[in-house]
Amino acid sequence: MTHVEDGASKVHDQARDEAPFLPQSRLVLLAVLVGVVLFTSLGRYRDPIGEKHFPLMEPGAADFSVIFDGTRVFLDGHNPYYYRDHDSMDRWQRVDIIGGRWFRVAYQPSHFLVYIPVALITTNNREAARIVFVITVALYMLLAFQTWRLVLRAADPPDPMRRLSLLLLPLFAFLLLDNTGTALALARCQSDVINAALCWAALASFLKGKRFWPMFLVTSAMAMKGYPVILGAGLFFLGLRRGEWFKVVGGVLAASAFWLLPVLPYLHDGAIAAYSHATGFFTAESLNHSFRNLFFHIAPGLAEPGRNVAFIVTLGATAGCWWHARAALRAKDVRSSTLWLCLFSTAALLTMLGFSTVSFIYNEILILPGLLVLLTMGDTIWRGCGLRPGIRRMAFAAECTAGILMFTDIMPPLTMPLAAVGDALLALLLALAAASRFRNAGA
Repeated sequence: MTHVEDGASKVHDQARDEAPFLPQSRLVLLAVLVGVVLFTSLGRYRDPIGEKHFPLMEPGAADFSVIFDGTRVFLDGHNPYYYRDHDSMDRWQRVDIIGGRWFRVAYQPSHFLVYIPVALITTNNREAARIVFVITVALYMLLAFQTWRLVLRAADPPDPMRRLSLLLLPLFAFLLLDNTGTALALARCQSDVINAALCWAALASFLKGKRFWPMFLVTSAMAMKGYPVILGAGLFFLGLRRGEWFKVVGGVLAASAFWLLPVLPYLHDGAIAAYSHATGFFTAESLNHSFRNLFFHIAPGLAEPGRNVAFIVTLGATAGCWWHARAALRAKDVRSSTLWLCLFSTAALLTMLGFSTVSFIYNEILILPGLLVLLTMGDTIWRGCGLRPGIRRMAFAAECTAGILMFTDIMPPLTMPLAAVGDALLALLLALAAASRFRNAGA
């Protein structure tokens, strides 16, 4: 193990000396992505003017309204999962019938707690949506800042380049805010950006040596949606060091008590609704970037086998990146541990997003920060993994393709979920990084 840990530090230092921070090819790639995202957005203004990438549900904030209605019912002391009467039904007539009962919400009950402050300010859905819209945009900006900080930590550039790196901040902000998945999220007022902000804040806190707050944040994210469960487990086991285990356990227990105790009577109904929605609902729309939908479009008979194979690949990549992050942390290599923890976080979240039967493109915000780290720091990663120049060029081409597909998400009139193709390429890149690092460490 000592050989692997020392090797991680030495290889990364050597790669850093050989590869400049922000090489020209990486800057060109980011510029191309900005152009592609901008072109996709401007496409809305081609004749006839209107939304061309996803179906609008006017007047807006359709997904938020369901949760917000449930929040107000919860504050009134009633079960927020069941419709009490016809007047309280969703205005878009969306309903899940489970066991003969009409369920209002398909999310975990901790969602209701998130929106209580807004419900105390106003009971009007439109006014509440406007408040949440502003908060949501601020969270996307926060994610861009968190991504920029992670890149700086991984690269550790000299002071002149550190100042120049500020140019990355508006690029990251534009890419995260103006892509099609974010446009859909803002139109529906979806909550996945809250999950993303919690996950990447947990990672940033973990890298600073904290143990209580990372577990509190990632457990809070898990209480809302199950996507971060592998990420949370990975950080939990990484943090179980002598003298620190009680902080790790304390963070999990504190977050669990905070998010679950107030909604304890509704946990059973919430679990039924969330599980039924996650496993019993499938759509072949291009908006669905799940692995199942990807293989369904290749051949319907491959939908389930392909999904399982992709799950195994991404889970293997997650385990490999976790192991390298563990080695780098033990070696106290700040730059290498930052890179491998970013790759682990991306792989862990991608595993859950891809395995879900339905995974709409607005939840890609969970992995886009990690993708940006890979696109910016790819040369350092591949050199550190010991890849030959020819393979590095192939990896760069795969990065370019994955970035374009994941940031544009859909290209009508194609029905193939192109974002899912990007996800598959990203999974293969993460697996390549993990496997080649094992090979290089053993050489």
